[in-house]
Amino acid sequence: DPSCDAMILGHLPRGSEERWLAEQRPQRRLIVIDETVYKLYGDRVRAYFESRKVQHEILVLPMVEENKSMELTLEVAKKMKAFNIDRRTEPVIAIGGGVCLDVVGLASALFRRRT
Repeated sequence: DPSCDAMILGHLPRGSEERWLAEQRPQRRLIVIDETVYKLYGDRVRAYFESRKVQHEILVLPMVEENKSMELTLEVAKKMKAFNIDRRTEPVIAIGGGVCLDVVGLASALFRRRT
């Protein structure tokens, strides 16, 4: 539903200064989505971000248990780098099951750490 801003600003508390600042600047999102989910809902996901005028890229991957690997995690991290994601202000959105969440969560945790 394009009227819902959960995938764009849902991580920021309503009424917070951080949310207000985010609302003032153009939004960008990297969406990582399981290929099966993409076949079913990809058009709707793309339409949502286009209707909200969010610059976005969609990375479609085969997120099944047999494919869960560091290589898949690195593929997500490489896409984050290519999209030049700001890890502090531009959340990566994972759409799929547990494997998708595991892989994207690990890539996000490792990406551009200052340690």
